[in-house]
Amino acid sequence: MNINNIPELYTTDKRCYTKNQSWWVAATNNFSPLICILFPVVISFVLKETVDNNSPLSKLIIVLFPFLYSAVQHLLLFHGMWASHHRPRGLLSKMPYYSLDFLFLTFGIISALSIIAFTVEKWQGDDDLLFHAITLPFLIISPTYLLSTSCNPTTGQIQFTDTAITALIDLIILSSYIIGITLTVLFRNRNVCCPFPFIFAFASFILILLRSLKETFFPSKQSSSSSLWRKGIFVFIVISSIPGYLLTVCGPIAVFSQHFNCFANSD
Repeated sequence: MNINNIPELYTTDKRCYTKNQSWWVAATNNFSPLICILFPVVISFVLKETVDNNSPLSKLIIVLFPFLYSAVQHLLLFHGMWASHHRPRGLLSKMPYYSLDFLFLTFGIISALSIIAFTVEKWQGDDDLLFHAITLPFLIISPTYLLSTSCNPTTGQIQFTDTAITALIDLIILSSYIIGITLTVLFRNRNVCCPFPFIFAFASFILILLRSLKETFFPSKQSSSSSLWRKGIFVFIVISSIPGYLLTVCGPIAVFSQHFNCFANSD
């Protein structure tokens, strides 16, 4: 072998390794939300008897992965924006960035606190089990997934960065999410068993699966070109994620308020 070919072979191997590594990273990023949605459903059936006995460990296993995924992704978005060097000058121009910083940090904190709150909360019957294992993961993972994959607010342009075809899929996912959360709010406090939130949760799972397969095997090229529709989709994703976290934060507020009141009364 000619010794002059060694650097070329090394460079080729390095490129192949980098390409394979990038593929695995993309696959992990795309399929981790699917695991976080599916895992609580499977575990809820496996550990149903212990959950019925309000075992804290069983409840922790069910709620951990979805809320941990949400907390990590939003804190990464917050850190990326906070450390970005692409912020415009001027206070008014920076206000959208400060607003997003606040939202991402708030969503991350809500997700982290929800792990504690829903673990110590007393679940009552199958309705609470289905709500924590199916509805809640659907409410927080869908918008989190779209924010972390289709948007890159750290580049100085607050907008949707994917292709128009991906935008269509994302809008369908968001539509399913919005209908699902509306039905959840309407039927959550009623003594009526409504299957529709679960149907839309399943539909969102299938759509995210299809989108993840597309992005893993046929990745889209990110675009930095600025346009009104890209900004509009980004704003729509952010605004749509707020009701899900408002509904989620009610749980930690109720749980912590109850424990604080019990602590105050004991004194």
